Amino acid sequence: MASISPRMTQLIGALVPVAGLALLASCGVSYSFSGSDSGEAKTVQVDVFPNNAELVNPRLSQTFTEQLRTTLVQQSTLSLAPRDADLVFTGAIVGYSVSPQAPTANETVALSRLTLVVEVQLNNQTDLKRNFSQRFTSTRDYPSTQDLSAVEGSLMDEMCRELAEKIFSRALVNW
Repeated sequence: MASISPRMTQLIGALVPVAGLALLASCGVSYSFSGSDSGEAKTVQVDVFPNNAELVNPRLSQTFTEQLRTTLVQQSTLSLAPRDADLVFTGAIVGYSVSPQAPTANETVALSRLTLVVEVQLNNQTDLKRNFSQRFTSTRDYPSTQDLSAVEGSLMDEMCRELAEKIFSRALVNW
């Protein structure tokens, strides 16, 4: 019986994984590192989320809408469409408020909490069972010694990213 040279063993070891990947690709198997599953959907539409909250930040509507669009496109195989998309996200910002947290012994407040609440509807044209309407909430605490205007921009950006991730997970991640 003939023995296989070490060089041939290395070559076979290198080709087996490549052949396996080629086989998977030819079978039409797709994998997303985010774990997203858009099913048959190819396009996504995200309408502007108006700010209907009592406290209005003029940047909030645009910041949230753009963050949701970016998250959906970057973490899936979906393409953004202006209308008639397979997945249509609509909704509104329904809560944006500041509340006192963590009272101290001298009747002052150590922390304030910024809360952002978004109501989202997903209309999935390719799989009606995946449609939903749900509220998503994000909060951030900050020292009450700081003025809201000093921290609002960075906190708002963080909360918009968090909410976009939550909505993405609810709509497209099947664990």
